[in-house]
Amino acid sequence: MSKDKIADYDGTTAGNNTDIGGISIAEGMLPSAVNNSMRELTKQLGAFANGTDAIDALDVTGAATVGGAFTSPGIDDNANANAITIDSSENVGIGVTSMSAKTVINQPSSSDALIIQRAAGVSGNTTFSFPSANSQIAGTNHIILSAGGSERLRILDSGGLDLSAGNLVLDNGYGIDFSATANSSGTVTHEILDDYEIGTFTPHFQMGLTSPGYSVQQGTYVKIGSLVVCSIYLRANSGTENGDHIYVGGLPFTVITGGSIDHQYGAFFTYNGGFWTSDANTQWLALKNQTNLAFYKQADGGAIQGTTSGVATNLNADLRLVAVYRA
Repeated sequence: MSKDKIADYDGTTAGNNTDIGGISIAEGMLPSAVNNSMRELTKQLGAFANGTDAIDALDVTGAATVGGAFTSPGIDDNANANAITIDSSENVGIGVTSMSAKTVINQPSSSDALIIQRAAGVSGNTTFSFPSANSQIAGTNHIILSAGGSERLRILDSGGLDLSAGNLVLDNGYGIDFSATANSSGTVTHEILDDYEIGTFTPHFQMGLTSPGYSVQQGTYVKIGSLVVCSIYLRANSGTENGDHIYVGGLPFTVITGGSIDHQYGAFFTYNGGFWTSDANTQWLALKNQTNLAFYKQADGGAIQGTTSGVATNLNADLRLVAVYRA
């Protein structure tokens, strides 16, 4: 095989190199072949030096300096200054020559320092994996996270967290933990705010009225953690009063239950439009493990029934309550 470029020569066995560009240099070569072979060899060296002919491998044991552009299948360097530095500790610097970490990127202008992106139309996640110890994202100014082309989260340099461009969404059963501020003089069971809801419900007379119909049947609620505050507006326009204890049912959440928790929560009239016409004081109690409020006399705790004197006939009168309880 004719040795037409530097990479063609045998770098192990000299005896295998018997020609230079097809000019024989074997024993007994013609004198004229000396001149021609030297000219061919210098041509090949020139082609190697100016990059016309590539080599298969290069092993450099000392320092190597490339004065012009360096191009390989994996690296295309057209920089006109020191672009990437790898020191003896295998730290990598881009735009910097002294590294204080494994990888340091220095962007001297106001443009982005690092962009990681997928090709258009390619699905999948971009994952940053930190296998051990603590991980830190640090900045001297705000740290901004964007998604969908818009800002979604901003960590303020003053220490605040700005979610003005979106909502904080938590999985069921999780919340905001205030355990760092246990200030109660009592026994704290937990300090996690795990729910917040605003909604409506449909209250009704659970007991005390047979076959009720309604002209008004409204309920709204706010739930903060386990605390529920409800407003109730009821007026029956059909049905027959009976001797059962008057219950208002349909509360939006079941009243908390427990061995010592009973009749600790309840409701009060915000407007009594003739529903209770007696001068005797009354109270509404939230029944544990139920969604009912029960109507009682305050003087002796007696149950007030649909047929009790002082109750509007057939419960046909405005009843407006606010209930407060834990769910």
